Amino acid sequence: NLTKETIAAVMASFDGPQEQIPPMYSAKHVNGQRLYKLARKNRTVERVPVMISINQISLLDYTEPVITFDVTCSKGTYVRVLGTDIAAKLGTVGHLTALTRTRVGSFHIDDAMTIEELSNS
Repeated sequence: NLTKETIAAVMASFDGPQEQIPPMYSAKHVNGQRLYKLARKNRTVERVPVMISINQISLLDYTEPVITFDVTCSKGTYVRVLGTDIAAKLGTVGHLTALTRTRVGSFHIDDAMTIEELSNS
């Protein structure tokens, strides 16, 4: 029985610097090969954890079984892995069904233009 309070508490435990193991389906290079290419050949290799930082994480909504959250994180963070790790810490399983990147560096989605706006400018 998950509650919003339990989920928010677990999410808060991810705040700050930590290690994260890159997923096999990623573009990260290991021994000169991209992990996703190895994964497509059903090969799994040992991956070295990388340091990441979760600067802010908050629960936006919980309507069983969907958890919606907002996160501000460092470069190199795999949000898909974060979602799986949150589910594991909640004692269940989970995966991302949607991901919206709202900011990259100084670029923010609020300043984005549609294709139509861009072609008319």
